[in-house]
Amino acid sequence: MWLVHWFSVFTLSFLLVKTYRMYKLVGSELRVVTITHTQAARLTVPLIAFQSLILLIFTFVDPKKQTEIIDNVGSDVTHRYICSHDTDAFFAVMLIYEGGLILVGCILAFKTRHLRDEFNE
Repeated sequence: MWLVHWFSVFTLSFLLVKTYRMYKLVGSELRVVTITHTQAARLTVPLIAFQSLILLIFTFVDPKKQTEIIDNVGSDVTHRYICSHDTDAFFAVMLIYEGGLILVGCILAFKTRHLRDEFNE
């Protein structure tokens, strides 16, 4: 449960802060703006910490439980175990949070689309 969600937000948070930093430094205004590495880290840490908090809450409130499924189709019997939550709240919260971060990334990408070529990677 933790691995994919935590690392996706971990990776996305650095990309969002980097793009926001480029937008503020080069693309937004004509005045000089300075964003230090410490300020960038302060923007990144809350995104990761909030994701960790969500995962901790759902680990204890609605943990995954083993569910046994037996399918009888004619003479074929399939016996399998799956892990599932009691509610769809975890899926909804992850969809809203991670989808919101991706939406913010799309907005930042749109705003920084006309930066000069020397800032491209």
